[in-house]
Amino acid sequence: MSMFSRRYRLTIIFLEISGRSGFSKSGYIDYEASLRNYRFKGPNAVDWKAVFEERKMLKPQQSDIVFYDWRTRKIFSNDNDNYTVVSHPEHGLMFTHKGDHKNIPVTSKKHPFSSNVRRIMIKSPLYGYMILYDHHVRKKT
Repeated sequence: MSMFSRRYRLTIIFLEISGRSGFSKSGYIDYEASLRNYRFKGPNAVDWKAVFEERKMLKPQQSDIVFYDWRTRKIFSNDNDNYTVVSHPEHGLMFTHKGDHKNIPVTSKKHPFSSNVRRIMIKSPLYGYMILYDHHVRKKT
C-alpha cells in the first residue's frame, strides 16, 4: 500500500487597524481557523461573507492567535488547532504548525525558517498594509 501526500496552504493574516482614538489594534489571524469558526457559528466568529462584501471591516480580536492593543499595551497569544505561538529569544515571534512542526517566522529579515513561508505584503485602500503568511503543508492521505 503506497502513501500519497496532499499539499494544502494555510494563511495567517497580519492586520493593524487604527481606532478613532488614534491608537491601533493589531493581530495575526489564522484564516483557516477563523473560516471554520464562522462556518460552525463559534464564539467571536468573523462574518467572512460581510467582510468580502465590504459590509464589515476585518478587525483583530483578542481571540486571534496574537492580538496587541496599542492603547492598553496588552498582548494576547492563543494557541489553536493549527498553530502554537512561539516567542523565540533569538528569532522573535514565530508560529509552529502543529501538523508538520515547521516554524513560521513573521519577520521580513533573512531567517533560518524563511523557506517555510511565503510572505506577501498587500496595500489595501480599506485596510492600509496587510501581510499574508502562506505556509504549504504536506499531509498524508
